[in-house]
Amino acid sequence: MLFPILLSILFPLSDGNYATLSEDSTAIMVGEYRTAKQDTLVELSKMRVNPLEKVSDFIFSPDASRVLLTKTDADTAVSKYYLYKVESNRCDRLSDNPHQSCPVFSNDGKKLAFVRDNNVIIKRLEYNTEIAVTTDGSATTFNGVRDRNFREAFGIESTLVWSYDSNNLIFSKNNELYMYSMQYKWTKPIVMPDTDAAYITAVELTQDPEQIAVMYLNKAQNTLKLVKVNINTFVVKDVYEYKEDKFVPPFAAKFVEFLEGTNNFVVARCEDDRKQLYLYGPNGNKLKQLTNGEIGVTSAYGYDAASKRLYYQTSDGINRYVCSVSADGSKPQTITPDTVSSLARFSADYKYFECTTKTLNSPTQISVFDVKGNKVKDCKTLDDAPKYRRELRKIDNLNYYIAVPNSGSNGKYIMYVSDFEGNRDDAFEVAMCDEGYTVVVVKTRGTEGQGRNFAQGNYLNIFKAPAFDYITVANDIISRGEASEFIIVGEKLNAGVALSAILADENPFNAAVAVSPVADIRDYNPIVTQRIMKTEGATSAYIENSAVNNISKLNKKVLILHSENDTEIPLEQTKKLSRKLVDSGIQFESQIFFGKDESFTRGIANKYLINKILNFIK
Repeated sequence: MLFPILLSILFPLSDGNYATLSEDSTAIMVGEYRTAKQDTLVELSKMRVNPLEKVSDFIFSPDASRVLLTKTDADTAVSKYYLYKVESNRCDRLSDNPHQSCPVFSNDGKKLAFVRDNNVIIKRLEYNTEIAVTTDGSATTFNGVRDRNFREAFGIESTLVWSYDSNNLIFSKNNELYMYSMQYKWTKPIVMPDTDAAYITAVELTQDPEQIAVMYLNKAQNTLKLVKVNINTFVVKDVYEYKEDKFVPPFAAKFVEFLEGTNNFVVARCEDDRKQLYLYGPNGNKLKQLTNGEIGVTSAYGYDAASKRLYYQTSDGINRYVCSVSADGSKPQTITPDTVSSLARFSADYKYFECTTKTLNSPTQISVFDVKGNKVKDCKTLDDAPKYRRELRKIDNLNYYIAVPNSGSNGKYIMYVSDFEGNRDDAFEVAMCDEGYTVVVVKTRGTEGQGRNFAQGNYLNIFKAPAFDYITVANDIISRGEASEFIIVGEKLNAGVALSAILADENPFNAAVAVSPVADIRDYNPIVTQRIMKTEGATSAYIENSAVNNISKLNKKVLILHSENDTEIPLEQTKKLSRKLVDSGIQFESQIFFGKDESFTRGIANKYLINKILNFIK
């Protein structure tokens, strides 16, 4: 895959084994998926040279001779990462220079590439030396990593990819691709055949050691192409193309799996209303559709060459499941009996996987399953059963749930603009229920899981379409005679939805809370806005969806909160909205959290933030 992820729960090893941090994060344990048996691999405080008290994450080198440790205490100003050598029980800093990020082991385990100050560095582990692959990194030149807009738009941070023989490192420089040769000590550009190759979304190894695959989108994000690049000659060959009327889904834009032994590849695309997996030949000829039905594919895990099965995740709009299908398209199978609330992690031999399961009214549970769906063991319970009940409902094509305090509803409702699947353990939801409020979360248009039309339902209406969905649900609850008061609350983009809802004609809300709001869509991430809103500039769609242009219509209470040093949604968004409110003579409440960054408001989980909101709505 395009970038590495450090795993903090179970790290899959070979032969059905795994490694994990101890409960107190002071040791790395190894164990078997099939049993509860665990042994200590290393106690961090007993390592030779640089013993550590705790680490937050770790990852093994491909040959399992070294372990990269991630440290999180105050000493990380010098070094965040440490390398533990298993044979000698020795621990050394990855580098004596600060600001390391995105480390990636080479396939032979002898080298490790990482990024420092937006430059690509290679650490030769056998010689303890560093190679500066690039030196031009700056606030505008990103080598090996993507800028904030790209990360938010596609969920991709690093673009460091080693060739099979570990002699070449492929990386991006902004929106261009380069390769560094360890043997010849040169860096050369990889030139895409299209001048409109705006966004490189995937770099993958094929089954041919002399070829890599590159996927990229045009600026309009409605055409995806896959090319193969010969790393010896740099010859580029067009292989695959996928077009959409509106936009190619981000998952489809960055997923491709090359099947061991055939060099056939699997991609995701919508040929009807649901994303499905399709098998293509080495030259880009479509062979067959692998998955089908009313449930769409939302993620993919990988391919097991031994069983010739591909593992992936599906969603019906409410529940998510781990599934598999044969490479010939036969025997599709849903594996997990329960809904999955996070991506699964498979053992290296694809015999077991660990995942987090969560039903609407039960604790979050991390468990291990075999690939037939049998639960092998429960590893950890992340929370208690909720102190309130959740009830799933539907109005028209909108799924929503209400979280009702055990004491019963008092008619006071909070519409929480949040992720439908990921919000089930949220501190804000818990706090509101503890205070007697009933919380409502809606799966609005613009979200995944219910087909292409639903996922693209906010096209050209990034805020107004989901705001209308919240209004529809609120009116449904009112028609049941349940609600006497409705407050709508959102953060960042979701705060833009909340503001759009409170500004809509004849809306049922008494007040709105906007935390770090996107008040003017023209100042937001240009990649996201180009995908959903298309034409840049002051078009009617941009104007109609931005609160700053419609705030003179406000006739209800609003609270605006923002951290001074928020880098995700700059404070300028709230400043612009506040100026408009003052110039329009409209009273409102607001607070700037001086000296705080986006972590203070993220998820609306901070107690001070929650109390501020409670004081406003009571």
